[in-house]
Amino acid sequence: MEDMNKLISVIIPIYNVEAYLRKCIDSVINQTYKNIEIILVDDQSPDSCGKICDEYSKRDSRIKIIHQKNSGVGKARENGINEAQGEYITFVDSDDWIEPEFCEKLLEELLKNKADWIACNAKEVDEKGKEINSLNSIQEAVEIHDKELLLNHYFEGKMYTRVVWGKMFKTCIIAGRTFQKLAICEDTCFMIDIIKNDFKVCLITEYGYNYLRRANSVTSSIKFKVEYFDYLKGLEYIKNGIKTICPWHCKDIEKVRCEVLINIYIVLLEKGTKYEKKKYKEKIRTEIINSPVCVGGGVISTFL
Repeated sequence: MEDMNKLISVIIPIYNVEAYLRKCIDSVINQTYKNIEIILVDDQSPDSCGKICDEYSKRDSRIKIIHQKNSGVGKARENGINEAQGEYITFVDSDDWIEPEFCEKLLEELLKNKADWIACNAKEVDEKGKEINSLNSIQEAVEIHDKELLLNHYFEGKMYTRVVWGKMFKTCIIAGRTFQKLAICEDTCFMIDIIKNDFKVCLITEYGYNYLRRANSVTSSIKFKVEYFDYLKGLEYIKNGIKTICPWHCKDIEKVRCEVLINIYIVLLEKGTKYEKKKYKEKIRTEIINSPVCVGGGVISTFL
C-alpha cells in the first residue's frame, strides 16, 4: 500500500513504573512497522524512569524525551501530542505493551477503510503476562460513521469508546485537544470529545494491546482516596458534552453518579481515616439522599 510509509507517533506517558517500563518501550521499538517516532513523556517520576528514558534515547534515534514537571497523565499526553510529527498518533500506557504488528495492522486497516481513528481488541493481563480478561470484545470488523451509535456503545460500556489506548488516530483530529485535569477517567472524557464529532471509526478484531492489571494501581486500589471524587467531575463533563446531542443519556449518567457516590461512601466507611470520615461522610450522604435517581431507583440502603 502506497501510504504505508507514513510516520506514526507513539506517545507513552510515564510515572513510577520502573519495573514495567522497559517491556513497554521494547514492545514499541520492536514493531514490524519501523517508521515511527517514540515520544517518552517523563512526568517527573520519583523512581528511575527518567534515567531509563535517557538510556533508551541513546540506543534508538527514533526516541524523543520530554521531562516535564509533575502534572499528571493527561498533561503528559497533551505534551506528547504537541511534540508529535507523525500523521498518526497512538497512545501506550507505560506499564502496558503492544504486539509486534500493532502499528502496522492498525495503520493498514485505517488507511484501507479511510477512517479517522481505529480500535483493536485488547487483553487484560497480570504481572506474569497471563490473560485475565478480554477487553473491548470487538466481535467483527466494522466501520461506524454514526456518532449516535458510538454514544450508545459508550453508554453500554463498550471499552473501545472509553479509553485512548489500543487505538490509532489521525493527528489532525486530536491536535490541540486537551485532557481534563483528573486523576481518574481523564481519557474517558477525552473520548467523549472524539466520538461526539462526525468522525469515521474502524473496528478490527485482532488483539494488539496488552493492558496490565497492577495490584497497586489507582483504579484497582480498595482504600479510600480523594481522587475518587474526580470520577464525579468526569461524569459532569461527560453530561455537559452530550446533553445537546443525546439528552436521553443524561439520566444514565445520573444513575452512574449515584452508584459512584454510594461506592465512595462504602469505601469511606470501611477504609477511610477518622479525619476523612469527618470531612466527607455527611457531604456524600446528603448528596445521595438528595439525588432523585437514588431515591427513585430504590438504591438507598440502611447503611446510610
